[in-house]
Amino acid sequence: MLNVFYLWLLLHSAEEFQRAVRISTGQTLDPYVVHTVFQLFDKDGDGKLSYSEFIELMKDRLKRGFMVPASEKTGWQGFKQCIKREMSL
Repeated sequence: MLNVFYLWLLLHSAEEFQRAVRISTGQTLDPYVVHTVFQLFDKDGDGKLSYSEFIELMKDRLKRGFMVPASEKTGWQGFKQCIKREMSL
C-alpha cells in the first residue's frame, strides 16, 4: 500500500507527473501529452489527480497488467517500461 501512496504523491499534479516521467524514463513529455493524460483521468477537472481518481487509474492498470506476459517486469520497473513503451508509439 505504501508504494501506491508514493505513486499517488508523484502523480498528484501535472507538473509532478511530468517530473516523475522525466526521472523514471529520462524523457520529457510534451505538455500536450501531460494535459491529455490529466483530461482523461481528472474526473472533477481540478487539475490534480485526487486519491480516488488515482485509485481508479491503478485499478484499470491492474486489470490490464494481468493481460501482459508473465516475463515482463512488474512494479516500479514495469511502470517505467510502460511509460517508455507508450511514449515511443
